[in-house]
Order: sequence, then C-alpha cells, then structure tokens
Amino acid sequence: MPFLDDPALAAQVALLAILPLLWAAISDLRRMEIPDGVHFALLGLFVLWAVLFLTPGEAGVRVLQGLAMMLVGLAMHFALGMGGGDMKLMAAAAPFVAPWERSFTLSALCLFMIVMTLAVIALRRALAARGVETGWHALKREEAQFPFGVPIACAVAAALWLAARVAGG
Repeated sequence: MPFLDDPALAAQVALLAILPLLWAAISDLRRMEIPDGVHFALLGLFVLWAVLFLTPGEAGVRVLQGLAMMLVGLAMHFALGMGGGDMKLMAAAAPFVAPWERSFTLSALCLFMIVMTLAVIALRRALAARGVETGWHALKREEAQFPFGVPIACAVAAALWLAARVAGG
C-alpha cells in the first residue's frame, strides 16, 4: 500500500512534472538542446512521487516503462537521428504515464508531432520570406533538425492533465 492513498492528490502532485517538461520544450526550441537538469528534475520528482503514492509493484512497472522508452529512444537516435536529450526526456518522463494512459500518450505524441512539424515548417518559411533572423535554433531555415522535445513534453503534459481530470483533481 502506498504511503499516501489519495489518487486525486497523487495526480495533482504529478502535475508538478509539467514544469521541467516546459523547461525542456523551451530549451529545445531555443537551443535544440535539453539540459541534463531537466532529466534529473523529472527523475527526482518521480522518485519522491513514487515513494509517496505508488506501491512498490506499480513503481517497478513504471521504472521498467522508463527503461523501455530509453531503448526506444536509442533506436530512434540511431535510425532517425533523434538527439540524446530527447531520448533521455522520453525515458525520464515515461514513469509518470500510467499504464492506462499509454495509448492516449502515444496518440497525443503523434498528433503533437504532426502539428509541431507543420508549425515549424510554416514558421521557418514565414521568417525566411520576411528576412527575419531569430536566435531560436529550431526556427532557423538552414536548421535540418526537428525539436522532438516539444511534442514529447506536450504529450506527457497532456497525459498528466488527463490523469488529474480523471482522478478528480
């Protein structure tokens, strides 16, 4: 049995993970880099949250889920050129996603990937047409990379929000 058996409170406390996710999204847009502090903040928050609100079995499943996402991230890194920060973000954020939220989170990730791709392409073209220079690396026309951290952060934040709504928070 968890230390605190209050699903609504657990979901509300998990919403704190949105702060490092926001940090990751902004950093990825600005510098195409996600600082290691984001990953450590998410992992530290998860450990504290798991001790308070999860049974050891539930925590173990979620840790395995994070390790599985690290392997998926490695595959995407080698196959698609996904950055190391994006890969670590997927692994660090995955334990916050409940097993019943996996399908929703994957669907949200796909949706945010499509929307983000179209938005980045449109913004790059609009800025180039107007001759506007920006310090945000993700929006530079010559930048061939895509900020995967933004849709990852948005999908996990959406899953956390959904869990809070379902739990009555």
